[in-house]
Amino acid sequence: MIAGISGLIVTWIVARISGPDAYAVFAVFWSALYLVIGCLAGVQQEVTRSVATSDHMPGASYASGWRFATGTSVAVVVIVAASLPLWAPSGLGSAYLPLALPLLLGVGVFVFMATVNGSLAGSDSWTGVAFIIGLDGLLRLGTVGLALLWTDDPVWLAWMVVAPLPVTLVVAGVLFHRSIRGSMALADRYRTLSWNVVRTMTASAGSAMLITGFPLLLAIVATDREQRALAPLILAITLTRAPLLMPLSAFQGFLVVQFAKKAAAQWRLVVTLAGVLAGIGAVGAVLAWWIGPGILKTLFGPAFALDGGVLASLVAAAGAISALYITGPAVLARGAHASYALGWIGAVVVALLSVNLSGDLTTRAVLALTLGPVSGVFIHLVCLLMIGRGRRNRVPKIGSLAALD
Repeated sequence: MIAGISGLIVTWIVARISGPDAYAVFAVFWSALYLVIGCLAGVQQEVTRSVATSDHMPGASYASGWRFATGTSVAVVVIVAASLPLWAPSGLGSAYLPLALPLLLGVGVFVFMATVNGSLAGSDSWTGVAFIIGLDGLLRLGTVGLALLWTDDPVWLAWMVVAPLPVTLVVAGVLFHRSIRGSMALADRYRTLSWNVVRTMTASAGSAMLITGFPLLLAIVATDREQRALAPLILAITLTRAPLLMPLSAFQGFLVVQFAKKAAAQWRLVVTLAGVLAGIGAVGAVLAWWIGPGILKTLFGPAFALDGGVLASLVAAAGAISALYITGPAVLARGAHASYALGWIGAVVVALLSVNLSGDLTTRAVLALTLGPVSGVFIHLVCLLMIGRGRRNRVPKIGSLAALD
């Protein structure tokens, strides 16, 4: 909650103070950073599993979490750096190198944070996990807010975004050194860990691309004439999705448990939750159409104003994405990891196709954010139907995705 709210406030103050042009660059950098961080959620998940398993394997040889984090960090930085020429000139602008440096530092340090968080979670040290996540968000709000007192340069703001990562890591290391030292022993060999992380990151990449990485995708596909429309569109997408996605993303683990415990009533639970989301989305769409333009103009200025119909469509699209956060845990509760990943990847593929259609940028964005998630929900529901009929062997799998199971 603290991290999510801090991020929203950062979005607000940067857009309010820096204006559309600087905010567009900042928002695309933020999207690129958190796209990679979203993928790296797979590192934390796998470390959590490995540490939790090590408690039940006395006498086994353990891998060092620090050594694993170092190797993974170097690999991630090299991969991201090698990919920069493919997307950074169109996404961040031709002078992308000053923004690339804080990006590489941020993703490199985050690997260590994900490893530490995963090790603490695997050893049930939840106070440490909560402290790290909360402190990181609060420090980011402070560093960006202070920087805006003297500059709105996106490069300076980018450095202020990543600065809290190493600071949080050092502070957590001092305060929780005993818990961290006792939990950084991983039950798997490095080769097994690396392969497992690749698979979990594949599953994480789909949701990261559709959620945190979507502004970057918009910046890449936008024409020169459409660049001016990026800032208000990205801001509106961020604000219309947050009320639904923030609580749903926080409760993913809880939903998996509920679906697992209530397997017999799974469909009823899916329909009930989907109905609640549809009701909230409908009310939100009406409110967005009615008062949304005025709120944007008041809070952010005339340069960020959008038509009420566009805002209503974006709220409806947020409802579609939220449905994926319901069907995804339902599939995971049945142990169908490949089907879970397939739903997200299918959503991304359809979104990519939609955003590259002809038409103005806003229309393509709405189509991508609606048709992509609807496709992913359809895939998840088909998989649930087939599992429910006792035909697990017929759950769709594509190539190497079968290994995710």
